[in-house]
Amino acid sequence: VGQPGYGRIRVRRVKAGFFERDRLRSYDVMIDERPSGKLSRGKEIVINVAPGHHEVRVKIDWTGSPKVSVDVAADEQVNLVAVPKGVQIAPIGDLASTDHWVTLVEE
Repeated sequence: VGQPGYGRIRVRRVKAGFFERDRLRSYDVMIDERPSGKLSRGKEIVINVAPGHHEVRVKIDWTGSPKVSVDVAADEQVNLVAVPKGVQIAPIGDLASTDHWVTLVEE
């Protein structure tokens, strides 16, 4: 699954119910501010990375999650989970909120 000498970052996106935001849309997984893959609802992605410190976030349009800092060792995997905040029928004020659109945490 992984390349010898590399680490892995796994990002899983939970299903948050019928009315979840972005239900039909994918998130961009960003590692060190570089696009590293797409993440659909209920799916996961595993990305090979060089050992060391990395910053990970998920992004959609102009928003997304805050960055999460992780240290990845060779031949090991760090697991993260992305959870959409709010629901599709949220008030317009939620769209302009400075709070983050997605929560990203270590599992």
